[in-house]
Amino acid sequence: VVAADGHKWLLGPEGFGIAAFSDRAMERIVPTVVGWHSVRDPWNFAEIDWQLAEDASRYEPGSWNLLGIAGLGAAIRTILDAGIDAIHSHAMSLATRIRERFALPDPDWPSGPHTFVDIPDGFTLGQLAEHGIIAQIRGGRLRLAPHAYLSHSELETALDTIADQIAEAKPKGGNK
Repeated sequence: VVAADGHKWLLGPEGFGIAAFSDRAMERIVPTVVGWHSVRDPWNFAEIDWQLAEDASRYEPGSWNLLGIAGLGAAIRTILDAGIDAIHSHAMSLATRIRERFALPDPDWPSGPHTFVDIPDGFTLGQLAEHGIIAQIRGGRLRLAPHAYLSHSELETALDTIADQIAEAKPKGGNK
């Protein structure tokens, strides 16, 4: 099974994703919801026959999310036009710059462009949102995940703002 949500790295709309199932997986994974699209003959409304479709449509219980399909299709075309390798290289260079700015070690595993920055108590996301920076706090650390649409100059502005907010949130005379 390969599955991906559409809204993060694929830049598609919320509430839509993609999945591919091997024959072996379909033999083992039973759908938890069955609807008119899950069956072998979904357009035969004269008979009720709940035999599951033999292909992956067995996991599609209802009508297709046509707006999600169109949105994700457009997003994937944009990614392919830009080039997956170019996007990866750019995002990783942004993550490298974040690690350099905050003297963070390289990750021990290939984590993609996700970077976690230590923050002091009192640091809030509202301070960043006022400057148009979207980030998350996970486990007491600031999670930054730059993507292809972020330029290096935008990143530098964001890093300056984050550094200023960290300095302001630190108690006087202490590290954290």
